[in-house]
Amino acid sequence: VFGELDWSPAVHSQAEDRAHRIGQADSLLCYYLVSPRGSDRDMQDALGQRWLGVIFAIVLILTYVVGYNMLAAYNTQSTFAGFAFYNSSTPIIIGAVLIVVLGIVGVALSETLILFLNAASMTGIAPIVITGLLVFCATISPTTSCAISMEGKQIWISKTLPVSAKDWLNAKLLMNLLLFGPPMVIAITLLSIAYRSMLNAVDVLGIVLMPVAALLFTTVFGLYVNGAMPRLDWKTDTEVVKQSGAVLIAVLVGLGLAAASVLPALLSGLRWLTPVIAAAIFAAAGVTYGYLMKNAEQIRGKL
Repeated sequence: VFGELDWSPAVHSQAEDRAHRIGQADSLLCYYLVSPRGSDRDMQDALGQRWLGVIFAIVLILTYVVGYNMLAAYNTQSTFAGFAFYNSSTPIIIGAVLIVVLGIVGVALSETLILFLNAASMTGIAPIVITGLLVFCATISPTTSCAISMEGKQIWISKTLPVSAKDWLNAKLLMNLLLFGPPMVIAITLLSIAYRSMLNAVDVLGIVLMPVAALLFTTVFGLYVNGAMPRLDWKTDTEVVKQSGAVLIAVLVGLGLAAASVLPALLSGLRWLTPVIAAAIFAAAGVTYGYLMKNAEQIRGKL
């Protein structure tokens, strides 16, 4: 008997499956108690609305893409595994999709948000928020953090091919940049145009440089940490994408970069700090890339 509905149908299905488990000889009849008063009826109606389902799916997939082993993450995978659009690569591309969505939604709501910020005398936070959201979307799930581990037990193929270790690593870096780079350019262009009345030259510089720097750093850092913490003995790709230490570290670093793109300028009121921090991140990305290229043969050789 379900006395209260959950927003995720997968929770209901999971509870039914546990009651109707292997070894259960009797029939199982599930009752859902829905009261005409309160929120039960609204929840039941909402669960049947496709557009609400899409919004909820995005929220759940965001939980999954972060990589933590939470119940909501499990429910995401089990709930949407049967849909044609969902496969093991879906969580990886969510960040790229979010960048474009951010740009489109930001343009659609630009007039309303500009009026609100002007009325509240908060125009100075617009470039900071835009930069932070772009950095978050660009760094939430770098493919490089599991690019080496995804080769699994077939890693011997890459090691025996007539391809240099540098080219092998560069191909993995380029894949992430091609996936996130074009959507980022679209979003930066759309948001810079839509909010141009609230931005000065320094703001535009920060909006352009900070996401690009964060993307470059998370790309090379993800590959670095995956090379240091490879997981090649996996049986399902979920173990690599959702449960590996390299992915978790890369996600946490991405969240740290998002915070670094917002907090210094927000707390100090000095918006020129954003381009300065971006320059430091560019330098860190260059140092990390140099390390990867210098030690490419050793990185692949120890796998």
